[in-house]
Amino acid sequence: MKIETTKSTLNLIFHEDEIAKIKKDGLMTFKNANKKHFVNIMVDQMMKIYSSMADGDYANLFSAGNVIENEEGPHEYKSEINVIEKILETNKQYTDVIQQAKFNNFKWKGLKLLKDPFTLSIYQQLLQDLKPKTILEFGSGEGGSASWFADTTKSLGIHSRVITVDNKALIDLPNVESIQLDVNNINIYEFEKYESPMLVVEDCHANMQGIVKKMSSIMSPGDYLVIEDTIDPEKYDIFKSCDLTSFSRDSKYCDFWGKNNSWNYDSFLRKEK
Repeated sequence: MKIETTKSTLNLIFHEDEIAKIKKDGLMTFKNANKKHFVNIMVDQMMKIYSSMADGDYANLFSAGNVIENEEGPHEYKSEINVIEKILETNKQYTDVIQQAKFNNFKWKGLKLLKDPFTLSIYQQLLQDLKPKTILEFGSGEGGSASWFADTTKSLGIHSRVITVDNKALIDLPNVESIQLDVNNINIYEFEKYESPMLVVEDCHANMQGIVKKMSSIMSPGDYLVIEDTIDPEKYDIFKSCDLTSFSRDSKYCDFWGKNNSWNYDSFLRKEK
């Protein structure tokens, strides 16, 4: 088995002579419990990540069936790990800090923005690329996100109509329209024909399947749909159960800061048909 990886990854836990032997033999032997524990965590995460990069530029460091030996005997790693759950588990402090800031501290004009920093910067790029004439947001919160969309498109010289949908009435915001609607009844609501290019954002965490189905029927090829917070394993599972046959995953935005490096896993979607 050929092993290729960055020098810095293995240097965290092995000396140069140990690294040379690992690359030659294709296995690791542990005599230090801390090393073993660290690598167990690292391998579990890397398994899923590297397997998803099979057609990319990265070598598959640990593939299903490879054996890593330790003092307790060989252990076979299988690529069944949910990478989202592992990242949340092993980087809990990191995600907790972002979550605290996202839901409590990060504001736009005094209104909670409810965006992680990676997602917000990706939206900034997407707005410049797409130049949407309509932005339709599901889940208003305090209105900070809709206000940010309105202000940002205006600052970029993009003439966008910003509409936010929520089951509660929203305060009046400059250049933002609001629709009071329980999205559980979205199938009987008649949306008007909106002008494309169109950006649709699902951030209400309710009836995702119904929203995707309804939006798919009114969106045009080239429009974009973003399902937020699919970093949550439960929401990711619901997302994957939606009928997404008319959409494609846009890797430019999903992987803008590295593979799925935002809170929206696989869920920057381009309407294809």
